[in-house]
Amino acid sequence: MADTKQLSIKRIICILLLACAVSLPADTSFAQEFTTDPMPALEGGIENEGQLEVNKAEPKLVIINPGHGGSDLGARSPKNFLEKNINLRLAKLIKKKFSFDKEIEIRLTRQSDRSIEFFRRVEIANTAKSELYISIHCDGGVGPRKSAVRLFINKPAAAIKLNDWKSNNNKNDRKNSIIAEKLFVNLKDVVGRNIEIVPTNLLYLGGLSMPAIVIESIDLSNPEDEIRLRRDDHLINIADAIAKGIRGYFVATDVGR
Repeated sequence: MADTKQLSIKRIICILLLACAVSLPADTSFAQEFTTDPMPALEGGIENEGQLEVNKAEPKLVIINPGHGGSDLGARSPKNFLEKNINLRLAKLIKKKFSFDKEIEIRLTRQSDRSIEFFRRVEIANTAKSELYISIHCDGGVGPRKSAVRLFINKPAAAIKLNDWKSNNNKNDRKNSIIAEKLFVNLKDVVGRNIEIVPTNLLYLGGLSMPAIVIESIDLSNPEDEIRLRRDDHLINIADAIAKGIRGYFVATDVGR
């Protein structure tokens, strides 16, 4: 009799346990821990993801051309400062100003003391599809003098045929003036001389398909400029002024980009 009662009690306990197992919800927390994405979804879903891609714009490419090089010495000062070396040094200083700039990329037509034909320099810029071309030069002449700093931009000539390579730059007339003005403003307190903006069709600027300018920020026939070149900070200050001019140019021409 006692055995029968114990068996009945065991049956009742088993039935109760079975009922509880059926009625309780399954614990899914363990599975969710490994299947739930730990990163919350971006607000707005796929639309915001597309916006992230749009914001990854390519940097604006600027080609800087250090004039002369190699056997082409350029101008020479009475104390034997060589234009080709000054041009390269200044170009590298300008490039350094953009080392951590993600919006503007600087490339040089030459990184060392070597000669490059000017047609090749034009080809490099046009092939790269750069947005701006800046050629670095020094002025020079016979005897001591104090000439103005000159900024050369292309002057479209009516006599040039439309299929002539010199007509490539005609469409950039307005932007050429903008880069000249931005450089003028930033260089005027640095170079210690007057500045002239000189439109010309005598240089190779007409062959460039992008806005372009030639800068002669140093006169190797000017005794004062030669003294300034002995100080490291002079070229650094010029490089800083040119870098500010480049940034100012893109602010003025890329509104809404």
